[in-house]
Amino acid sequence: MTAPTITYGHGFINDTWANYTDDYTLTDGGGTVTAGPNSSRDLSLNITAYTGTANIVNDTDIDISTVTYPKALIRYRTIPTGTYKASIVAEFSDASTQTLVTDTAVTDWTLANVTLTTAKTLDHLYIYGKNDEGEVQVDFILVCKGQFTFPQYTKLSWSMRNRYNNTEVPSRLGRRKSWTGADETVIVIDGDIDDGRDGWKRPVGTTSKTDVLAAQVLNEIHHNASTEIWQYFTSDRANLKVVMENLDITEDPEQPFLASFNTVLSEYSDSNLTKYTLTQRLGL
Repeated sequence: MTAPTITYGHGFINDTWANYTDDYTLTDGGGTVTAGPNSSRDLSLNITAYTGTANIVNDTDIDISTVTYPKALIRYRTIPTGTYKASIVAEFSDASTQTLVTDTAVTDWTLANVTLTTAKTLDHLYIYGKNDEGEVQVDFILVCKGQFTFPQYTKLSWSMRNRYNNTEVPSRLGRRKSWTGADETVIVIDGDIDDGRDGWKRPVGTTSKTDVLAAQVLNEIHHNASTEIWQYFTSDRANLKVVMENLDITEDPEQPFLASFNTVLSEYSDSNLTKYTLTQRLGL
């Protein structure tokens, strides 16, 4: 099985696009174009009469170093597939650029996971619609310090609970059930933390320094929850936004280099998850 991963250390994030009107500018390319957050709180760039390439770009410089924040994750799709294409380009403070998504048409939500050009200052992210009438939707853009791969775990558990109103009826065998909603997906990861196992301590920057504590990244994710709205989690079974609800680390005095950990992650969404199919929710 592929080891699960989780992001950490936000540099830039946009998920609900609530401040689109104030923070972004649309260039319509001479055609008929609408742009902004849709009912699912995804960013939409919709060309209904094509004349030339249209784009959306952030107004204020992002102004973050790609040495500190080298990872860019972008979840997007196009409607329909065909001649209409989407492209996403990063622009740096020296006016150089890097294409993060290259002229692509995909019906299903797709994650672009890109390492940014090093030793640059990221200022702008351009979202383009090209070639024809159509729509590109962007779920989120996240620029972060990295993705941590769990070097060791003993168990990964999934919980998906439906909620029912169970009404007791006299003389009826079995309660009358009415579905009242469902909880989000809950993920529980258990495992061991070994100081001597490669990967539990991350290198810092370009130096040879490492984390002081093994699994320090998990403490950071927990600590930064008040300022980092969610993290992106990947695994063999699902890829989705999560928050860390709980973290337990237990040391065993009989094993000085080994501790155990338990962390509880729960699925995050700012909109009602019924707007998505199961495939879309779990990034399948």
